[in-house]
Amino acid sequence: MYEIKIYRSIRNGFKILGGSLFFVILGIDIIMTDPQNQWEGWLSVGFFGLLIPIALFQILDRKPAIVLTIDGITLMGRNNSHLEWQYINGVEIKNTTKWSKLICLYAKEGHSPNMIKSAFWKLIHYWDKNMGYGDLNISVNNLKTDPDRLLNLLITLINAKVADRKALIEDLAMEGAF
Repeated sequence: MYEIKIYRSIRNGFKILGGSLFFVILGIDIIMTDPQNQWEGWLSVGFFGLLIPIALFQILDRKPAIVLTIDGITLMGRNNSHLEWQYINGVEIKNTTKWSKLICLYAKEGHSPNMIKSAFWKLIHYWDKNMGYGDLNISVNNLKTDPDRLLNLLITLINAKVADRKALIEDLAMEGAF
């Protein structure tokens, strides 16, 4: 069975790593040169030092972020969310901030991938719905693909018949287009 795997970009990991190393070095410099304000240096080293493992995880993590199959779309992460194509009502791209975009997938009534989550995730889903976001939201900032291209692919896969969807996924998987 063919599937299209979309991976995370390591660029954001390097940005976090560079910024955190800068402030860690700055904090060490404050600790060494200014004995009266050592607490500021330790605060900087402690906080920004904790970002280094997060950045390394983003750089070294090679699992796909999104997997598109003939059956549906799966968001890989802490909570693997899967939504089948026939249960998707619509899809759109939303700008959450000036630099941040989300692709929002809207599920048919009773088929939300968030139905079986814990109370905490149900609360988050409730807030998402009240803010106008979808049942399954894909952050496209740290993906290796163009958001508009991914949106067009999702619209095509949602509207395609099963045979056409299978051929499209096979073709794109063979090309390695994403």
